[in-house]
Amino acid sequence: MTEKDKKIQEAAEMFLSGYNCAQATAAPFADLVGMDSKTMIKASAAFGGGVSKLREVCGVVSGMMLIYGLSQDDNTDLSNKEVKGELYANGQVLVKKFSDMNDTINCGELLDEFEKNPPSQERYKAKPCLKLVEDGAGILCDYFGIE
Repeated sequence: MTEKDKKIQEAAEMFLSGYNCAQATAAPFADLVGMDSKTMIKASAAFGGGVSKLREVCGVVSGMMLIYGLSQDDNTDLSNKEVKGELYANGQVLVKKFSDMNDTINCGELLDEFEKNPPSQERYKAKPCLKLVEDGAGILCDYFGIE
């Protein structure tokens, strides 16, 4: 099993064990940004369900952006327009990869079928969120060069 496969599997297992989509996406990468998993889980707790279940930006995307932002040791002086432009442009590349894979980054659109027919607890694991978490973890692996 490759390191990338391990990260994706860790993210999937976290989601299936009850962590939200943002937590499951971000926590496996905590060590790469100088944080422990417990702190990352806490920091990403309110991003699940499209930000606190508001069904806006997918929690996977929020988790990805949390990790991306924390990885930017030298690119956080947003008063510098060049740095700010580069930070945002590179972040948009990651978001676009997710959008290209899933047609949207909007949680409500991603879960539209489940909105019409709310899932039972047993159907929860069938939600598209598991695939989305795996997609986000894969995108982060690619970003960090994890193969």
